[in-house]
This record gives sequence, structure tokens and C-alpha cells, in this order.
Amino acid sequence: MRKIIFSLLIITIFIGLILVGCKKKSSSEPVPIAATNTPTPIVWNTTKNIDDMETIASDGSAGPDNANNIPVTEGGPGYWYTYDDILDVLKPPDGNLNTSNASYVWPMSRNRWTVILNQPTPEPTFIMSSPGYGNTGYCARITGYVTTAFKYGFVGMGVNFLMVNADNSKKPVDISNMTGIRFYAKGDGKNYRIKLPSQFSGFLKKEGDNHYGREFVAPTSWTQIHFLLTQFTQEPYWGTSVNLNDALKEIDSIQFQTVGQPHASIDLSVDNLEIYKQ
Repeated sequence: MRKIIFSLLIITIFIGLILVGCKKKSSSEPVPIAATNTPTPIVWNTTKNIDDMETIASDGSAGPDNANNIPVTEGGPGYWYTYDDILDVLKPPDGNLNTSNASYVWPMSRNRWTVILNQPTPEPTFIMSSPGYGNTGYCARITGYVTTAFKYGFVGMGVNFLMVNADNSKKPVDISNMTGIRFYAKGDGKNYRIKLPSQFSGFLKKEGDNHYGREFVAPTSWTQIHFLLTQFTQEPYWGTSVNLNDALKEIDSIQFQTVGQPHASIDLSVDNLEIYKQ
């Protein structure tokens, strides 16, 4: 009888140790931390002059700065920038690893300046070009070329709507109640795509996903181009499929990007960029 009781006691102690061990393991598992960088989008309901490109630099130097026209009271201004495929060239299987053959855009992209050329930050700011629409003032202009060092080579320029957060992430804007986008364009007669990058969580690949856009031909003389927001579509056969209205509720910028590859040269100018409400 004593042997049975002793055996039961040993078994009980053993089970108790197992349960204690399991409890410790469970209590040591990491607890998910809620995201802190989830700003509520600013809602736009009236026409916004994103940029007329005419703002003179605050230091008094000749020519405009790279900030847009959104006032501080509305969370602005954002800034202009360029981008290219130079980092994609380094990623197999669609890049050939030869960055000297990557696509090139002027004004120079941040990645080429800091990553490839190993130059210090901050990188040079976007430079406006002269003349703009009406043969006066300034415009946002990119030139360069597109290669196939990255299979889907590209270059482009964009403008953030608002100032960035403390961690340099972009702030979103809800433009779902707006009517459309209009701007003046001049260029080389090639196809370009105006894009609306969105922070909507449905875009699983984030900035690299298939964001809504619309193709247009860059006219050889200044011409106003306008699109209804309902005309924007995703490209076929790649990326995450997202509802347009959901995407429009968290837009953070407008981009202008090349279409197709290669291009021995590209040249696109944009002026008087607006998101309008009718």
C-alpha cells in the first residue's frame, strides 16, 4: 500500500512539474504589440492645388524649392522626388546584378545617390525645371533612360501630399470623395502612367504592389490632361486585387512612371497638378 501511495505521489509531483513548465513556456511567448504608426487619413472634399511649381525657395535662391503647395495647416507641404529600378537590378531572378546598366533618371534618385554612389545623406533635393506651362515659371521634369538590367525597367517621379511622420513614413489622405486629377504635361510622345500609391492594408506588397493608375501619352506641346478617379485601374495579371474606393481612402502621393522598356531616352514635364472636386 505504501508503495502504491509513494508511486502516486511521485506521479503527481511529475505531472505538477510538467504543468509548471508548460505555464512558464506559455507566459514567456511574445505578446503582439499594436501598431503605433496608423495615422487617420486627412479627408479632402474640395479642389486641392497639389503644386503649381512656382513656390520660390525659402533661402531666396533662384527657382522654386521641391515642396508642394499643401499648407502646414492641412498637414503639408509634401515633397517631390525621383525613383528608379537600381535596387531591383540587384534582386534575382529579374535583375542582372550590373547596376552600371540600370535605368537612370535625372534629377538623380535617392537610391543611386546613397546606395550605389555611397554619398552622404541628405541627398540632393528635387530640382524644378524652367520654363513651365505657358513658357513661364517652372515645372517638374524628368529625363533619362530605361534599360532591361531589371527585366521590368522603369524610372519615375512623384510627390508626397503631406509631411512625413517622425519615422519618415508617408501620411495618407482620403480622396475617395474627390472627382479627378488634372495636370499639364509635355514630353516625348511616349506612354507614361500616373499612379496613386495607397497605404490600404489590402496591398500585401505595400509600396511595391499593383497600385491604381492610368496611362497617357506625353504630348509634344503643353496640354492639359485630366482623368476621373473612376477611370483609374490596376494593371492586369500581377499584384494584389484591391477595391478602388478602399485604395482611394489612403492615398499618400502621386507618381509619374515610364511604361515599357527599354527606352534610349525619356523626357516628361508636369505642371499645375490638381486633385479636383466637382
